[in-house]
Amino acid sequence: MFPSISALPGEVDLVILCLPVALVPESVRECSNRGISAVIVPSGGFREIGTAEGRRLEAELGSVVGSGVRVIGPNCFGVYSRPGV
Repeated sequence: MFPSISALPGEVDLVILCLPVALVPESVRECSNRGISAVIVPSGGFREIGTAEGRRLEAELGSVVGSGVRVIGPNCFGVYSRPGV
């Protein structure tokens, strides 16, 4: 375990952020600042819960995504492509 994104050693290709929703936007920003280009966000609690805070957090997350980091999620464990389909 590492205390922050910036404390991760070496080059990092992908980060999976299993964090409380309130910490996700800033953590994605840290990934962007560190040069990490891919993030998966399994956390829920954004716009789908229908609150003003959830909508605000999702908008904040969206503003970070345009800064060079690609995000799968929120509410997602990844992408699956079934062969032969």
